[in-house]
Amino acid sequence: KLKATSGSLTQALSSTITVNPGSTSKIGVSTQPSSSGVAGINFSTQPVFLIQDTFGNTVTGDSSTSVTIAAVLSSDGTTAGGGTLSATTNPVTASSGVATFAGVNYTKAEDIKLKPTATGLTQVLTNTISVSAATASKLSFSTQPSSSAIAGTNFSTQPVVQILDAYDNLTSGTNAITLSAVLASDGTTAGGGTLNATTNPLSATAGTATFAGINYTSAEDIKLKATTTGFTQTLSTTITVSALAISSVAASTTSSTATITWTTNTN
Repeated sequence: KLKATSGSLTQALSSTITVNPGSTSKIGVSTQPSSSGVAGINFSTQPVFLIQDTFGNTVTGDSSTSVTIAAVLSSDGTTAGGGTLSATTNPVTASSGVATFAGVNYTKAEDIKLKPTATGLTQVLTNTISVSAATASKLSFSTQPSSSAIAGTNFSTQPVVQILDAYDNLTSGTNAITLSAVLASDGTTAGGGTLNATTNPLSATAGTATFAGINYTSAEDIKLKATTTGFTQTLSTTITVSALAISSVAASTTSSTATITWTTNTN
């Protein structure tokens, strides 16, 4: 109603005026998603979006606009996230101007925002969602060992093994990781030589085990197998181990003895 007033005069009210929302113009956020989540697990609070006019009124007569959500990095609000955003249904068709999402989760441990879009409407961003790693479940070589080596000589590149969740996110695990050598031909048969290391098994720090002093004594093609109790094991790429090379041989004789001198090349 409109109310008319003037000084000491008795005010007057108009009859009721029903103001309807204007044309659809933008997307608004009715319910923000959870501020934190775990990779692959549905957010505890699911997002709800509104179809609005220029003034922020919900266009309740809209039951046809299709709203699609995507994940973008919270750092800039535009770059696509590195994980997979899942939902029960995406896009969702608005009902009376409201688009209610369910089953929304994300697989990468990083800070994201959800970006809802609909054709012809001004988009909006949600608040930041900090996604953390899920439960640790497997091992992976983040640094592969050297592809070739000399028997008994430390590999020029030492392996680094990480503890990951099912979505390849680094976890904070501190499990003891054991390396062993297996034949590259089948990935299961134990190698015929001795695998040496400064420390083996080695406990991870913040999900990462950086090995040192790794070398192998038999000239053959091997892979390193990383294992820890309860986790999926992993194999490295192939390492071709060569015999220690003899670079020269010198012989000298006397009437009753012979002496052979050799030098080796470890390069």
